[in-house]
Amino acid sequence: MRYLFFSLLVAVGIWSCGGGAAGKQEVTDILTGNAWRWDVQAIKDSMNKLTLGQAEFDVIMASLKRMESGVFEFGKDGKLTLTIKGEPRVGTWSLKGNTTLLMELPNIATIPNEISFIEPGRFMLAANKEGGILFPKIFVPMEAGSKMMPVDTSGTAQDTTN
Repeated sequence: MRYLFFSLLVAVGIWSCGGGAAGKQEVTDILTGNAWRWDVQAIKDSMNKLTLGQAEFDVIMASLKRMESGVFEFGKDGKLTLTIKGEPRVGTWSLKGNTTLLMELPNIATIPNEISFIEPGRFMLAANKEGGILFPKIFVPMEAGSKMMPVDTSGTAQDTTN
């Protein structure tokens, strides 16, 4: 009986350790499953844990202001479209392993982004001050079929189909 209990305990331990990391195909399926936007409020909330100088804080606030209307679309073919205020920028995306997202867009430096968390309704790219990534980027899906673009951090939106 003890042997059976011990074997069951070991099997559960092995299963639980291996279940935490998403595989490359699962990460790809999540990224390409819908369009994504930054969760500006969650990003601001996460910044409470950061120690920032005024210049760094100003850069982050300018980025958040610019990106509150940004929409990321990861194509199954490796095409990346970032639309900001109705203007699309087209580039490419790829995964290095299943933990690093590479996004290449015109006139934007390509920096590997560590995926610190990913599930179907949310993912987060880690901050990396040494790499020039001053804050974590938290993404949530755009509503399916929505033509609404986020315009502020209160969760209200503006219809851009006029």
